Amino acid sequence: MFARHRSGSTGPCRKAARAGIAVLAAGALILVGCGDGGGDAAAPAGEKRSPAPGSTSGVPRLAAVGDEVVADGITVTVDEVTARDDFRTGAGGDGATEDAAAGKTFVFVHATIENTGDDDIAPVCGDVIATLADDDGVHDTVRNQDRYVANPPCDEGIAPGDDGPAIFIFEVREDGEPTEFHFRLRDHADDRANTVAIDDLGAEPADRAAHPSRDTATGTATTRRTSPATPSRTTSTPARICEEGSPGGYDYERGGYRTCVNGQWEIVPGPPPPDDLYPPEGDAGPGPEGPGPEEGPNGP
Repeated sequence: MFARHRSGSTGPCRKAARAGIAVLAAGALILVGCGDGGGDAAAPAGEKRSPAPGSTSGVPRLAAVGDEVVADGITVTVDEVTARDDFRTGAGGDGATEDAAAGKTFVFVHATIENTGDDDIAPVCGDVIATLADDDGVHDTVRNQDRYVANPPCDEGIAPGDDGPAIFIFEVREDGEPTEFHFRLRDHADDRANTVAIDDLGAEPADRAAHPSRDTATGTATTRRTSPATPSRTTSTPARICEEGSPGGYDYERGGYRTCVNGQWEIVPGPPPPDDLYPPEGDAGPGPEGPGPEEGPNGP
């Protein structure tokens, strides 16, 4: 058969060649279609596709009020968020209050703090750095939040393994919309996950009960609670309420730093911490590496 076509007539061969070219072209079209099929083509085995633009699948959900948030050194549960134009600082019914500026109000973040670290902490006395975000920006806590009668006194810390209440207070525009509460333990790592979303704002009652450790009878300096099982002590040998040499933060009412001497808190006179620890409203304050409130002229 092949001998008859050696003279130069290649008609059948040309037909076969054309058929082969057509098959190759069809195969190329199939390959191009599979390679550039957009999002309809399946990803190769073992390969994960990136989320489509605008997808929120990779964004962690913020904690809500009532959620337990585990951070470095503390675990925090925000129990409620309220607002009021003033808060009581006086004891014994003397009527002393802290009033918000004109056009402002106070936001109270009520939380339960569990101490998972190694040292006692006083959350509202500078050991927990807290901020509140709203449509105006980010706000730091007010300077006198530790004087609110519902807060524990600064000389009563939370021991490792224990938990206790803390009320963080912020002064914001009265018609603002608080959105997020953020916190971290002083001198510990910060994390975006240490954030609680705020979607409801209740009313802070004017007659919020005073913390049990505050002396509401006389308005004098507070003392640490003692267990009923603790034997009574004479006035000549007062109970030790702190560790020798440990700092207790700054006492704005008495104008000095708390220092533990012979098991009792004493005030070392001195100016308050630098102004950069209490920046103007809207400033988030020092970052994770910034100084702590206990850093004053007498050192930590």
